[in-house]
Amino acid sequence: MKTTRNLLIIVLLFLFACSTDHGPESKFLRGRILILGDSITHTGIFVSFLEYELARKFPEAEMDIIAIGLSSETASCQTESDREFPRPCVHERLDSALDKLKPDVVFSCYGMNDGLYTTQSPENMQAYQNGITKLMEKVFAIGAKLVLLTPPPFDPLAAKEKVTCSDSAGYNYFHPYCHYDSVLADYADWTMTLKNENLATIDLNAVMTGFIREQRKTESTFVLSPDGVHPDSAGHWLMARTILNALGVDSENGNIAAVAAEKSHTPLFKKIDERRTILSDAWRVAVGHTHQRKWEGLPIDEANRKAMALRSEIRALLRTD
Repeated sequence: MKTTRNLLIIVLLFLFACSTDHGPESKFLRGRILILGDSITHTGIFVSFLEYELARKFPEAEMDIIAIGLSSETASCQTESDREFPRPCVHERLDSALDKLKPDVVFSCYGMNDGLYTTQSPENMQAYQNGITKLMEKVFAIGAKLVLLTPPPFDPLAAKEKVTCSDSAGYNYFHPYCHYDSVLADYADWTMTLKNENLATIDLNAVMTGFIREQRKTESTFVLSPDGVHPDSAGHWLMARTILNALGVDSENGNIAAVAAEKSHTPLFKKIDERRTILSDAWRVAVGHTHQRKWEGLPIDEANRKAMALRSEIRALLRTD
């Protein structure tokens, strides 16, 4: 009996070691992962934090993460009436992205621009719901899984110099509605009601809003996004940590600014961030977009060669990490 019990323990330890070494258990963290979004994803620091944590915890995992966020983009295909140029819409490039990248999993983070920085309206909410629903249908149609991230919160305190509660001049990105955070919270609440066996929803909005609220109990001027829209490095780390925790991957707690600074200054993070940027820039161009600004990117073959070389350097660093 004792021998049998000992054998069972050995088998369980072996299985645990295999699952730990080769990859996370979540079905949403496997294969080729495409990450779509607006300027927050375009900046991509939270993506680099994700890759950094996953590489350290699962160095042998076969995951290929490519983020092609696009500044100003929406899922609703709407634009402020007084905007200089139309906002790009993910549906203008979604078919191309799915066809060229053939992802196993898609992450999507939209909403910040979809409310058009104005008061809540049935029309804007419906446009957002239609856009997300259409995105879901297209992702599921190719047999991929989907992770919907709710939009990070808008922070009127950080944007206090430009927010307004009067629409006499019209609300827009440069003069946002003073309670625009409540509009995004509505989008987040709706997103979290969506259910499908191939869908995961992660509420960045609620976690980040709650974190800001707690911090302001002792530091009234605390902000995660200096301009009210775009998270700083600590905010990006909080995004990554929230995503990882929601998908069953434990991540480091502690002061988020200190943790973000420590991680982002390591040679490993810098190599991962460099690789992520090269692939993001290349695929953003290869997929195509309608933004009036034309970002540069290497041809895919050249980007892949550089990425492979960087992966070798990353693996070498992981062996000494």
